[in-house]
Amino acid sequence: MTKNNIDIASIRSAPLSKDSMKDVGLFDCSDQPNVEDFLKRDALRLEECNACRTILYYYNNRLIGFYTLFTDYVNLVNSKRMSEGWRDVSTAMKSQHFPAIRLHYLGIDMKYRNKGLGALLLLFALDTCIYISEYVGFNFIILEALKESVGFFERQNFSKVKLHNELHVMAIKLDDIKF
Repeated sequence: MTKNNIDIASIRSAPLSKDSMKDVGLFDCSDQPNVEDFLKRDALRLEECNACRTILYYYNNRLIGFYTLFTDYVNLVNSKRMSEGWRDVSTAMKSQHFPAIRLHYLGIDMKYRNKGLGALLLLFALDTCIYISEYVGFNFIILEALKESVGFFERQNFSKVKLHNELHVMAIKLDDIKF
């Protein structure tokens, strides 16, 4: 199966490690400096102290993208839960704090953009979250999206929760993930 001339079956994943840092150094996401800087400067350190997990994706032995996940929570006021149809969620935390997995970053190398790989890596991340849900309880997958990325995530069924420091906090209920 191909997606815009990329054979999806040839894409492989690997966890971020010291051995992959040469590949990371060649990753170009310079139009999104926060994404690139995170991968090149912070991801390995956070990986090594178990604060997050970063998964790298390769095509023809070239790093084409990555995503990072960690545990978090989302603060949802009752009116937002009702307006989104999320009445059935529960929490063991404070009444408006709901456990979540955060998609911290998702990046695609500039040479591989506009080929559907962002959506594909998002599906891989959501699939990982579904797997995690068999062992860890949480209600939502959340992320902070740049203004220009909001439409992409809305098309993937994420809902805007609030605006925080010019980033849109977005969420999808675990039970609402559809493949």
